Parts: sequence; structure tokens; C-alpha cells
Amino acid sequence: PDADGDGYSDPDAEWTTADGSDAFPGDTTQWADQDGDSYGDNPNGTTPDSCLDTAGNSSIDRYGCPDPDDDGYSNPDGNWTWVNGADNFTDDATQWADSDGDGYGDNWNNSPGQVGIGEYVVDATTPDMCPLQWGNSTRDRFGCPDADGDGQSDANDDLPDDPLRWIDGDGDGYDDLWEDNCTGQAGNSTAGNLLGCPDSDGDGWADQIDAFTNDSTQWSDFDGDGYGDNWHRADWNNTWNSTFFPSAQGIWLENATTPDRCSTVHGNSTMSPYLGCADEDGDGWPDYDDPEPDIWTWWSDLDEDGVVDTYDDCPEVYGESNIGEYNGCPWPTDSPPAPTNLVVTAPAGDTGITLNLTWDGAVRWDLSHYTLYISYDEEEPVGIENWSKVEDIPIWQNSYVLVVNPH
Repeated sequence: PDADGDGYSDPDAEWTTADGSDAFPGDTTQWADQDGDSYGDNPNGTTPDSCLDTAGNSSIDRYGCPDPDDDGYSNPDGNWTWVNGADNFTDDATQWADSDGDGYGDNWNNSPGQVGIGEYVVDATTPDMCPLQWGNSTRDRFGCPDADGDGQSDANDDLPDDPLRWIDGDGDGYDDLWEDNCTGQAGNSTAGNLLGCPDSDGDGWADQIDAFTNDSTQWSDFDGDGYGDNWHRADWNNTWNSTFFPSAQGIWLENATTPDRCSTVHGNSTMSPYLGCADEDGDGWPDYDDPEPDIWTWWSDLDEDGVVDTYDDCPEVYGESNIGEYNGCPWPTDSPPAPTNLVVTAPAGDTGITLNLTWDGAVRWDLSHYTLYISYDEEEPVGIENWSKVEDIPIWQNSYVLVVNPH
């Protein structure tokens, strides 16, 4: 019998396809199948086998060739490549085409924003988000350009020229995933293990750990007394006080403001350069340099006249007197005594003398209370201003009268 009338007998128990019977008794265009894969050997018949000597199950790009992942696309060989339609992904049943040749498939799945030129396949692996543009991105999406090779596609890379960083949402230059300690808040801090946080004074220390947020020369205050640990005096480094440098908490920094002289001791001394040391009497001077650390007036100057209260005879009244019993007081206002007039005779041939004024009044009262007059013979006295207790007085006569009158 030859059911399909193609001239080849139908197989029976005594005559099989191995003997030459029709391997396709219902198809007049096919009758032989030498590799037994159910695809006919006749190239002009239906579903012709493209791999006559090799059994295969491919059914889309060509028939009867090896297709180990069972996606219908045959594996490429020397005569059939992906350009002809062979499978680009021979071990992946969800992908077979790769139009841009970047190794990521044209099929797409339910990935957000996915657009493909292949087919929708549930759970399609590594779908190419840029299927017509060669790309190497692997992190945010597959198959799109990634110039720095960090895996993040250029379109979503905040740092497109940095292969180690890619997300910087606040735009401060620090990667949100690996280094920015203040994501979402642009910052410029670089020190203290806090990167990318606000740093108002630009000293590198984030405001949240900077004890002096508006002073770029200070950032640390170890003892919490309001004076910075950095110092500006080079002699503090090792010679000025051998006990200081070993305990220093900061660093030497030119122009450092308000440096703490005692950086490990909470202190209240305010006299520069002795800031931030213990000052029990509160006079501003540190106890270690205060002759009377329990007496606050030792170093004080209440009336600000330049004479410390300890030596000021008028500690609460401004005064410029420096005479005994009136030190730091206003000059006495009582009438000064009048010294005896002096007659001085110059030795013959001398052109001048030095007169020493040593009477008590010249010491007890300000010399501004006196006027010096000189006269020659019977002439009227002539005043000499701006004189001192020791005055060089030129003479041109053999004698003159020196008159010192109070006023």
C-alpha cells in the first residue's frame, strides 16, 4: 500500500523504513529520514531536514538540526550562523536573537521600561534594554552603553567617567552606595570618616562633628571648654613647654584661632596665649602661672588704667599717677610746694651746666604743676616748657637766676 501516492510503500511489520518504506506515509513530499529525527530528507518537501546526518529538533530557523535548549532555534555551525538565524544563546531557552551582538538577548520580560525587538518571554534572561545599540551595562539594565565599565549604563550613571562609582543623587561627587555619609544632602566634607556631608567652614570636617563650624582653623575641642585643639605657635611644638606637646590633641596650623593651651583639661583661663587652662580664681590667668591662684585681683585691672589691682592704690578709679601712695590714681589736686629759687653761676669759660632738680615736690607732684623760668641779670624771666627733672640748660652769662614756681 502507498497511502500518499508518492511511490513509496507504507511500512509494515515485515517492511520498515530501514528497508526503504515511506517514513512519511501521509506526506507526498517526503518519504526518507536517514537520521530519524522526523524531518524529511527531500529539500523540496515539507519541513526539510537541514542536518541530514545529525538528528535534531530545531523547528524555527531551520529543521532537524541540534537545538539543546529546545527553543526551536538551531545551534550555529560552519554553514549556518546567527546572521542566518541560528541561536545566539544555545543554552538559554528564553533568548535566541541578539541584533546588536553585545551578548544580551532581544527578548524581553516584565522588567520595568523594557522594550525589545524580539518577543515577550516570561522570565527572559538578561533582556537587552538597548537592543539596537551595542552596550556593556549589567547593573541597572543590560546591554546599554557604559563608557567607564562600572556596570551602570551611561544614561543612569551620575559619575560616568569613574569606573568605581556610579550613584550620586545629591551631586556632591561622592557615591551614594560606597562613600557618601549624607546621601540626599550635598556636602563637601572629606575628613573624620564622614564624606559628602555639609561643611560650612570648608575645613574638611562635617558640621555634625566640627566643634567650630564657622572656623576653618579649628574643628576639635577635646576637653569641651570652647578653645580649639589646633595651635599656631611653632614654639609650642616641642620647646616652649615640654609638657604641652605630648598632650596635644590637634595639629599645628598657621593662624589657628583661640588655641587651647591645656587641650586635655577643661579650663576657663582667657589671657592669651594661656587659653583654656584651669583658672580657679577666674582672673583670666591659668593657675600654673598665677602667683595667687585663689585671689582674683592679683592679675585684674578693674579701672583699666594699666596698673594691676594688686599694685593700684585706686583700683576702681582710673588714674595715671605713678608716685608713691598714688600709684594708679589721678594726680593729686592739692597745691604743690614752691621750691627755693636757685642762683647758678657757671664756671668761667663753660657754655652750659646740668641742673639736677631733686626737691621733694618734684617727685610728689606731677611736673606739669611747675613752670621753669630763667632770667639774665635784671631781665624778665622767660618760661621754659616741656622740662624734665634732669634738664640741660644752656647759659650765655656768667650767672642767671633759676625760678621754679607752682601753678
